[in-house]
Amino acid sequence: MDQAAHRPLVVDDVSFSFEDAAVLRHCSLAVALGETLMLVGENGAGKSTLMRLLTGRLSLQQGDIRLFGERPARFRAWGRVGFVSQGASEALVGFPATVDEVVRSGLYSSTSRWRTPDRWRERVAEALQRCGASELAGRPVGALSGGQRQRVLLARAIVSGPELLLLDEPTAALDADGADAVFAMLSAHHQHEGHAHGDDCALCLPATPAAALVVTHDLPRAQASGCRIARLEHGSIEEVR
Repeated sequence: MDQAAHRPLVVDDVSFSFEDAAVLRHCSLAVALGETLMLVGENGAGKSTLMRLLTGRLSLQQGDIRLFGERPARFRAWGRVGFVSQGASEALVGFPATVDEVVRSGLYSSTSRWRTPDRWRERVAEALQRCGASELAGRPVGALSGGQRQRVLLARAIVSGPELLLLDEPTAALDADGADAVFAMLSAHHQHEGHAHGDDCALCLPATPAAALVVTHDLPRAQASGCRIARLEHGSIEEVR
């Protein structure tokens, strides 16, 4: 396996400034397959700026970022990535679609793997169950609470069994029980991804385990998850464990 395949996300010596204000200073990290990295930091530490760089919404100024060996500006295989941005649930307020339809849209870039409506329904049901949102199936997404919408977006991010998850404050708007459930799901995600059931199994996930970068300010839950942790503080990244 080449290095890009083994490490789907690499950040190397990245610095970024808004005008004269330095936000990120010589930041480096890498996430390997089968690994969940929790990047913790206070609000305003630069976590969301880093996420915008990873997803190509900001342009690199210094350093290098690689998604499966490609820079974000050139990367086109977004079907391999599950992504939830901070505050995304607000865009679903009043949105005219059901929960099932929103989650199913996460399969559109990978329809060759889930070729029939029956398989789509099974994948959607499993993703909702893993996010503790099975009872929301069929409901209008625009009428849900903020925490419920966040669960739906998480289900959409994992429904296709992506090779890389990028989650920016995934527990935003969730109550304590909801946050606990999401962190439990994240800590178990790469273990679940490792179970291959064969190409014809409607509920299977990729044989290659997924990688995940989870940006959060919730250090206690990150520590309790058992996942690898790094801290972003004063614009720099330091490995915690």
